[in-house]
Amino acid sequence: MLPLLVITGFLGTGKTSLLRKLLPRLEESGITPHVILNDHQNARIDASSLQSPGRAVQPLSGHCVCCDSLDSLRETLAAVPDTTRQAVVLEASGSADPGTLLLQLAASPEVRARFAPVIQVTLVNTHRWQKRFWHNELERLQVRTASHLVMTWTDRVDEGRRDEVRNALQKLNPRAAFAEAASLLDLLRRYADEPAAPPAPAGKAVYFAMTPEHTLAHDFVATTLALPAIVRRDDLLRWIDALPPEILRVKAIARFEDEPGAEFLVEKTDDHKWGASALRLGQPSGLAPTAVLIGVQLDHQALQARADAMRAG
Repeated sequence: MLPLLVITGFLGTGKTSLLRKLLPRLEESGITPHVILNDHQNARIDASSLQSPGRAVQPLSGHCVCCDSLDSLRETLAAVPDTTRQAVVLEASGSADPGTLLLQLAASPEVRARFAPVIQVTLVNTHRWQKRFWHNELERLQVRTASHLVMTWTDRVDEGRRDEVRNALQKLNPRAAFAEAASLLDLLRRYADEPAAPPAPAGKAVYFAMTPEHTLAHDFVATTLALPAIVRRDDLLRWIDALPPEILRVKAIARFEDEPGAEFLVEKTDDHKWGASALRLGQPSGLAPTAVLIGVQLDHQALQARADAMRAG
C-alpha cells in the first residue's frame, strides 16, 4: 500500500510552497515522491516550480479533482508504478471540497486496493482566515475533514491573531493535529517503511452530491493571458499589483530584462498588502511567458488589453 498525502487549502495558502520544502527532504530520505498538481486551467505553471531531474510531477489542469477532474485523477493514480519506498502527494485546487474528494476516493475499488493511508493536510492562511466573505464556508469545509492542519503566513500576524485562529481551528476540528513540513516528512517516512494494511472491502457504490458551498466555489474562473517575451521585473510586478480586486490569485511564467536567460514563477494572492513575488526556476519550464488569473466574473478581453499595454510600454 502506498501512502497518499492530499494537500488542500484555499487559494494562496501556500500549498505549492509546502511541497517545495517537503519534496527534497523526501528524496534525501530515499523516498520517491509522485506529485499530482490540480489547478484551474494551467497546472503546468506550478508544476514547473517543482520539477527536478528524476522527479515525477503530473499536472492536472481543469477544475476540482473532487468533481470535474476526478476521472483524470483516478487515471493518474492508476499509472503510479509499483516500487518500494515511495509516496504519492496530491495538491488539490484551492476551490476543492476535500470531504467530497476523500469520499470519492474511498468509494473507488482501484484506489482502495493501492493507497493507504489517505492523509488530508489543510493549509490555513492565518492572516486571511474567515475573511473570505461568501467563501468563508468553503474555507471551513476544507478544515473540517483534515487529519493535519498547517498554519501559514504566521509571520504576518501578531501572537493574538495566531492564538485566535488556532483556537478557532481546534474548535472546528478538534481531532486534527497541527503540523509542519518536518512532521509530515516523518509521517510519510513511517508509512513508506511500514506500509499500511489494505483496508476492508468497500460496500456498495455510493454517489455524492456537491454541497451548496462547493457549488458556490465553481463561481471561480481562470483566464490565461500572453505576456511579453522579455519584460522589466518592476513593470510586471506593478502590473500584477494593479489588477482589479476580484482577482484572487495570479500565477505567471516570465523572463526579465536583468536575467533574460532565466525563467521566473511570479505569484500573488488576494493578500494585496504584500504584493507579487518572483521565484527563479531551477530548470526551463517549456512554457511561453504566460499569466493565469483566478477570480470571479473575469473580463478576459479587458485583462488582455492591460497585458498588451504593458508590452507596448
